[in-house]
Amino acid sequence: MDFVVGVVSALLSWLRWSVVPATCPGGWTLATVAAGAFFALGPVLGAFGIAVVRRRTGNWYPPGTLALFAAVGVVFAAALPFGGFAAVSEIYSRAAGGAVPPGLTSRDVASMGVGHCVLPPEIDYLGDSRTLLDAVTDTARPLLLVPYAASLVLPLLALLVTRLQAQLAFRRGPMWPARLFWLPFLAFAVLTIGLNANAVLLTWFGFLPAAVVGCVLVRLAGAPSWAVTGRRR
Repeated sequence: MDFVVGVVSALLSWLRWSVVPATCPGGWTLATVAAGAFFALGPVLGAFGIAVVRRRTGNWYPPGTLALFAAVGVVFAAALPFGGFAAVSEIYSRAAGGAVPPGLTSRDVASMGVGHCVLPPEIDYLGDSRTLLDAVTDTARPLLLVPYAASLVLPLLALLVTRLQAQLAFRRGPMWPARLFWLPFLAFAVLTIGLNANAVLLTWFGFLPAAVVGCVLVRLAGAPSWAVTGRRR
């Protein structure tokens, strides 16, 4: 896990100091959103790869091909994005506890203690240890429960977009193999409810629009020709 944390920490630090502005609502907040857009590349590249393979194989699905597509779904649509989301949550949890996560410096962690606009210091909410599940079931704070519950629409919309990516990858053929791609994503989306609420929601904010744009890339991969899809084996 430390290796993944180190890689994602380096990504966040680069985004914080070289890409996003250090303005309201805060550099680390914006870097977290930008990291979510980066994590969306996993499912997009996976669906793109499947579409490219299907241009040669068409609708021929022997066990080996199905195993390959299932592996792509598990790795690109679930394991890679979940690793990114979990690392973001872990990074801010460690920083909030006073530690310096692998891949960051003391300067990085110190800069998280700065507030922007009327917001508290970024680490106060990015490092909040409440999980998303805790936040949406906390009936003691109904004013917060409602917006957190409403924010669950983000992973739901991301699931619908990923399902569209799968359908684009498997177009001109039966749609049942698409489940090998979007069902692993569903598992990943559900597992994120166990991560830090504020960090994970900011990451979803970046993930969703990037996933929508990614549909264009998957479509550009092209569909198998009618000659390929109609080929008998």
